[in-house]
Amino acid sequence: MLYQLFRPFSYLTIFNVGHKAFYDYIIPLALTIISLFTVCAGNNWEIAKIVSENRLAAGLFDVVKNLPGFYIAALAAIATFNKPELDNIITDQNNNSPQVNVRHVDHNGRVSDCPTAISRRVFLSMLFAYLTAMSFVIIILYVVFYSAGFLGSAYVVFASILNVAFTAMFWQVVVCTFFGLYYLGDKIHH
Repeated sequence: MLYQLFRPFSYLTIFNVGHKAFYDYIIPLALTIISLFTVCAGNNWEIAKIVSENRLAAGLFDVVKNLPGFYIAALAAIATFNKPELDNIITDQNNNSPQVNVRHVDHNGRVSDCPTAISRRVFLSMLFAYLTAMSFVIIILYVVFYSAGFLGSAYVVFASILNVAFTAMFWQVVVCTFFGLYYLGDKIHH
């Protein structure tokens, strides 16, 4: 059951994709550092003020709360897009294919994870499923911690950590969205 519930996050487990870690982690981390530096510098490094006013997390929440509908629509479009080339296995110039471990149950009932090459349709479906799930995670975490008062000034250290986490998740969603838009808007047609 957990395998199924957490499967939207399997996008992060895709391997044999050049520069995927750069898109998934390095760029979002750099943007997080730049964002936090800018916010802190703009508020004279008064962390307690930034946290108590809750502008950073609230601003990110305002953007993210509208994204799940877009991602679900993109997921539906990818799943139904009538282009046979989307179902071809992706290969690079060295004939390597992106792969993901897929759980299989053999005839004896043994469960094993088998590396499976994926098509563009599967890749994009996994990407937009991940983005949908991440949007919901950000929304739920924000609502839970904001309503519990953890993002207020009484818990400055904890609230600061949450703001950093929200910012990092936000930038990962943004960068992965642009990566997905590149595939939907350009790569899918070539």
